[in-house]
Amino acid sequence: MLRPRPPLPPRARPLVVAHRGASLVEPEHTLRAMQRALDDGADGLECDIRLSRDQHPVCFHDVDLDRTSDGEGLLYRRTLAELDRLDYGEGPGILTLRRVAELCRDAPRPVGLLVETKHPSRWAWRVERRVVEVLRDVLGRDLAGLPFLAGMSFSPLAVRRLAALAPGLTRVRLRSHRAPIPQLSTSQAVGLDLRLVLADPTVVADCHRLGQQVFVWTVNTPQDMRTCTRLGVDGLITDDPATAREVLDDLVGPDGTPSARP
Repeated sequence: MLRPRPPLPPRARPLVVAHRGASLVEPEHTLRAMQRALDDGADGLECDIRLSRDQHPVCFHDVDLDRTSDGEGLLYRRTLAELDRLDYGEGPGILTLRRVAELCRDAPRPVGLLVETKHPSRWAWRVERRVVEVLRDVLGRDLAGLPFLAGMSFSPLAVRRLAALAPGLTRVRLRSHRAPIPQLSTSQAVGLDLRLVLADPTVVADCHRLGQQVFVWTVNTPQDMRTCTRLGVDGLITDDPATAREVLDDLVGPDGTPSARP
């Protein structure tokens, strides 16, 4: 039985989280995209994780290589060395979870990290195990040092695995449809599809009443950024962190008070 958490108040200024890096202007899941997101003022980075054939967590969304690299076929059939020989839009070399975690750890200002494990996967439970191992190796066993760090998945089983492997890691259940309220309470936070939030804005307040943080993806237009901010969401996951920062600066000051800009 889960203990109820205290309700969360609406957040005046949501976090800006770069979806696969600043993927509107740079190739997704590349070091260049991640660095551009930091240069554009993102509060955190988001990445999707799959395992190579030799069990290295790499940043990649699709099950196959065709869309975002010059390779083809299923990613899980390639070793890290083989994946490193492919071009993902900035030259050879695939971005690894280790490199992204190091980038966040070593940034000159506090930067958070959201890690989504992709399922179904050929490697099943090994995905979460390897993610936690790498994060602990880079960030320390207590996973401290970043302003926020979360593991995310559409799979409820993956979220439960993260809870077992790393109780201190914030766990985010991703949803693209409205779930019954009891089901919404099975994680510490939720990641909601923007389309769900626009169709039913009350879902944000319902999640806050359950003591959950609310991240929304993929929020790319100024109008949607303003709508989500007024609803009090905790994080905007966006391909365009530069625009998100501009919109938020127009709406809310850094201290959370309404901006004095006209």
